[in-house]
Amino acid sequence: MSATPQPRSVVVCGSRFGRFYAAAVDRHPALRLVAILGRGSVASRELAARYDVPLVGSVADCPPTDLACVAVGSTIQGGAGSEIATAWMERGVSVVQEHPVHPRELADLLRTARRTGTSYRMNLHYRWVDPAPEFLAATARLRARQEPVFADVVTPVHLLLPVLDLLAGAIGAARPATAGDVLPERGGSPFTVMTLTLGGVPVTLRVQNQLCPTDRDNHTVCWPRIAVGFPAGVLTLADLHGPVEWAPRWQLGGGTGPQTATDEPTVSTTGAPGTFDEVFADRWPTALSRVLDEFCDDVDAGRDPLRAASWTMSVVQLWHQVAESMGPPQVVEARPAELLGTAAVLGTEPPSTGPSAQEPAPDGGAGAGWEPYVDEAEFFDLAASGHVDPVSAPLVVEALAGAPVGPDRPVVEIGAGTGLLTVPAASALPDDVPWWAAEPAAPMRAVLMARVLDHGLQRRVTVLPDDAASVALPAHAGAVLLCGVLGHLDDAGHDRLWARLRDHLAPGAPVVVELMNLTSPQQIDEAELATQRVGTNTYRWRWSARPDGAHHVQMSSRWQVHTADGLDRESTVTHRWRTCSVPDVAAVAERHGFRLDADLSHPASTPMAVFRLTPQENHV
Repeated sequence: MSATPQPRSVVVCGSRFGRFYAAAVDRHPALRLVAILGRGSVASRELAARYDVPLVGSVADCPPTDLACVAVGSTIQGGAGSEIATAWMERGVSVVQEHPVHPRELADLLRTARRTGTSYRMNLHYRWVDPAPEFLAATARLRARQEPVFADVVTPVHLLLPVLDLLAGAIGAARPATAGDVLPERGGSPFTVMTLTLGGVPVTLRVQNQLCPTDRDNHTVCWPRIAVGFPAGVLTLADLHGPVEWAPRWQLGGGTGPQTATDEPTVSTTGAPGTFDEVFADRWPTALSRVLDEFCDDVDAGRDPLRAASWTMSVVQLWHQVAESMGPPQVVEARPAELLGTAAVLGTEPPSTGPSAQEPAPDGGAGAGWEPYVDEAEFFDLAASGHVDPVSAPLVVEALAGAPVGPDRPVVEIGAGTGLLTVPAASALPDDVPWWAAEPAAPMRAVLMARVLDHGLQRRVTVLPDDAASVALPAHAGAVLLCGVLGHLDDAGHDRLWARLRDHLAPGAPVVVELMNLTSPQQIDEAELATQRVGTNTYRWRWSARPDGAHHVQMSSRWQVHTADGLDRESTVTHRWRTCSVPDVAAVAERHGFRLDADLSHPASTPMAVFRLTPQENHV
């Protein structure tokens, strides 16, 4: 039996932003934190103690490691980050370095990586932070039908680089770029206004070109906002942490051409912004996990660092061009401001920034704290076991036959639920095949863990608290299961998931998809689908559905518990579900290089299909 590959060892350099890298590494199943490199500050000592790793003062003092995450300011910020990155690469260690880095310095670092046979990446961070990926996916869908006609951006200067990265990604080009007029601040305004033509699209930039050297974040009067206009409307990333807003163009009666549907919202939003606690505890580490996933792929594939960084180089050159045109920032002092919460401004209690316990996350996946199965976890197996045991499990086992699984090619099950499918499918594979079972809902995950232990699978099955949007993927997955999951994702979430899977599959690996028998929105009157007696109690499951928009339904499950004396308690749970068929999923998957390999659906089952990468996409 082959040994399971050991996680890559990682040293995190820096403790301020480095704490988010440390959190990302700590929760990543394929990475292992081995040291913190710092100057011995209270923050660095506390960070090392939190993760029970040594605190070291220099690269030379660090233990052997595979990767280094450098979250220390670069030369342009007056820090030694680039020197530290260079020292690591001279030792043969690949490096992820946090932005910003001057273009010339970035070119030198990339040449060092090529010379030393290592990998290097400058992390632009915010393009990976939810809901920015959803914003970029939406602009890509728009660009497939229309050309953008304008863009408007507001940002503080210290975030100009990642904001230009998002802007260029939204427009679809980082060059050619032509700087236009620059209007310096007037009448006490903190903003410098600049026009720019990027990829043929006129852009208005409003930059708070001020900097407090001792407190870069807390002197800002605004957080970034990016709006891109199309003939059909304006798509806006209202803040780097959401929401994404779509304002369709008005075309009402009296004009020529088609009219805007009058039942269309004047503004639609997705991508809930979340609380500050959620951003720092979950969204930023999750974004860094995504970056580290891609970076590990670069390392495994031995990609040329200069070629891999072509987009980053273009964005950094654009940033340098804009910054030179605006001139150096004005040095200011951070002035404390009166901080006002939602109640003080809007006269209301702070709204819930995440989905309710009964609703799917609006950002295409289950966000931190999303617990859609709190009220129904108790009853889930009563309803699902009658379908999974005789129908779904045998079909999944059949689909996994011949899959290229092995000690270093695990099966990844996204949305494992209570493990009804996990146990029979994992048990059908050889004992040396690891199984990653991801389930974001804690009540469901508790049952999953118990089921894994009861069946003696604890040496093979790793239980992960992640959803489809955040789950860490291995370098080479031997198979992926998406059973009863895709309905929780919106269109952007579908695209992001298939794009991620494409880069993490072993050649020939199957992606097994199981759907519900809801291929389009429809009204389904309440009916009793299951009745089961447990002890002296009788459990009844009643289910109904009603249309909710062009592609969704609101599904309601009503659970009743009857004793000998009658109805004892009742719980009703509602989910908003994206309806889709196998052809619908195939259309999305094909955009990312997948083909429909087999349709396993038959009248006794819910729709099930197997997808594989086309041969030219099998580049892992």
